[in-house]
Amino acid sequence: MVNDMAGTSRAARRSEHGSSLIELALVLPLLSLVLLGTADFGRVFYQAQAVTAAARIGTLYGAQSVAKSGDTSGMNATARNAAYADVGSITATSAEICECVKNDASGWRTVVCTATCTASEHLSVTASVTTSKTSSMTSPFPGLPYTVPLTRTASMRSQ
Repeated sequence: MVNDMAGTSRAARRSEHGSSLIELALVLPLLSLVLLGTADFGRVFYQAQAVTAAARIGTLYGAQSVAKSGDTSGMNATARNAAYADVGSITATSAEICECVKNDASGWRTVVCTATCTASEHLSVTASVTTSKTSSMTSPFPGLPYTVPLTRTASMRSQ
């Protein structure tokens, strides 16, 4: 009787030898897809952080003074140069925004930057930089876009 039980357990083990390989063959494509998706998400997130940092650095250049807030080409160049080397090229557009703000903070009006404000208003000059880049996935995933547009805007008051 003991020999019959030993033979049964050997036969049961022998019949399960290939099941692990079959399970691996079924699960491996799913694990590969999850790994690729995680890597792609990480890469797009890294590029988004680089685009954000470039917008902030370009804005910091313009916010140094009122004269620099009007230097849109300098803000654009600073933002493009601030992008990480491994991210590639980004586009940058900048603007100087001037507003006459009432002294009691009850309202404001956008004006030409050479305008003078009334006695009850003061001039507020803001530097704004918008950076953008289109990031593409390494491999297409069903139901997800192949390209991801990344756009970030930063604004800071100069005066």
